[in-house]
Amino acid sequence: MPAPASAGSTGADAPSIGVGRALLGPVETDRFCESCGFNLRGLRVFRDGASKLILVQCSECGTLHPASSLTTNARGAWFRRLASALLVAWMLFILWCTFITGVIEVALQMATIETLRLNRPSSEVWVLARKHAMALGWYFFLSLSLPATAITVFSVAAHHWKKWGYFVIAVALPIAPALVIWQIVRNEFPDSYPRTTNVRMLHTGTQILGGLLGAAFGRPIARLLATLFIPPRTRQALGFLWLADGKTPPRLAGVADKAVTPAANDHHPDAIASTGGQVQTRLRSP
Repeated sequence: MPAPASAGSTGADAPSIGVGRALLGPVETDRFCESCGFNLRGLRVFRDGASKLILVQCSECGTLHPASSLTTNARGAWFRRLASALLVAWMLFILWCTFITGVIEVALQMATIETLRLNRPSSEVWVLARKHAMALGWYFFLSLSLPATAITVFSVAAHHWKKWGYFVIAVALPIAPALVIWQIVRNEFPDSYPRTTNVRMLHTGTQILGGLLGAAFGRPIARLLATLFIPPRTRQALGFLWLADGKTPPRLAGVADKAVTPAANDHHPDAIASTGGQVQTRLRSP
């Protein structure tokens, strides 16, 4: 019986590791192939029947890697501590951005209401100048683009959420500032409350529409920008943008001709082998 392929060997020079292999869970973190740099996240971890090793095989070049790469040295421990601190800072940054988005939405509605309150018969002529009409259009443009940008960032940062969660945030985020504005206008400007109801409802609807657009098209736009402006090897670190929507991560140019042909659902976390947990090994013969 041929010896099992050692970890780190490529599919071009490695013998077959067995007729079948037991599939385990997918790789859930960013792991990069040492041979071609492909992101192994989402690929199935398997236990070799002959050697009992737990391995993961690169779908691009066929290189075998050990499933675990945990380090026990002091440098690895400090890296994990630093990563935890950065993760907390990242979560605080997301919360701060959400709060700032709500504050800006309140300011946009208040600026629109103040501009319309000046547009009365008792107002001076300069109130009807072109710059004030342009300001109203600018306020509504910001009311559309700001939530769209915020929900796009949120869909990338919270890529582990279900799709419907982004739509809930897209609706809930503008409603909170709208309630604040309605209370302010009712208490501080009761004479303007009936006259500005349509404006407030229109602003809230515009902000909800912008958030829904960000929830629907935010991650596809992020993938497009990553494809246009980030080199292929560096782009592997953003493979979660594709995996979050059940898509295959971007392939590396130059290795497709020698790649091991992967199964169509190898990258999908819920993929199940049709042969009762076994999958045929597809390695090039030496």
